[in-house]
Amino acid sequence: MEEHALDYVVLREVSDPSQLAIYQSVLEAAEIPFQVQGEHTMGVLPVGGVLTGDGLPSGLRAIIHVPQDRLAEAEELLSSAARPEPGEMPGPESDD
Repeated sequence: MEEHALDYVVLREVSDPSQLAIYQSVLEAAEIPFQVQGEHTMGVLPVGGVLTGDGLPSGLRAIIHVPQDRLAEAEELLSSAARPEPGEMPGPESDD
């Protein structure tokens, strides 16, 4: 049975191409189908774009969509794959 675009809902909006790649890898590994809107325009600066809260033009965002019935699972997976905040990065392990 083919899934239709109407069954898909927004999972995340991403402005960082490296974060998008991580999210795609996590979803692929979990075999959660997804669609990405705007992936190919992330590196293009829009003329007169509206700035978002993070100071990036709105045209630089990709939107990840997943099936409605897999949304909770996908949110949980991506939350665990979220990049740590600066200062939360684990340091090198010592052999002491």
